[in-house]
Amino acid sequence: MIVVDTNILVRYAVKDDRRQATAATEFLKNNPCLLLKTVLLELAWVLSSASGYNLARDVVVERLRHICGLPTITVENGASLRGLCIALAPVWDLFHFMPR
Repeated sequence: MIVVDTNILVRYAVKDDRRQATAATEFLKNNPCLLLKTVLLELAWVLSSASGYNLARDVVVERLRHICGLPTITVENGASLRGLCIALAPVWDLFHFMPR
């Protein structure tokens, strides 16, 4: 199993460079990958931050869910991570809109 890098996931999620998006798609399709929690957090930040792609929250959530659901992706501590997301769901908006 290969630990997948944030760069590959960004290319797959945003498809801003056709050649790199195709390579990322093929890589994810053909290799069993481990998605570390830190990589998932970095991906969320890159996709959502003004310094990154500044995508809308619902788009970021949809793309993260899609990536985590790929048959070749195993999420590090997946069950624990899902539990944390469920526990934080009621307060997520508070965190999301807090001043930086």
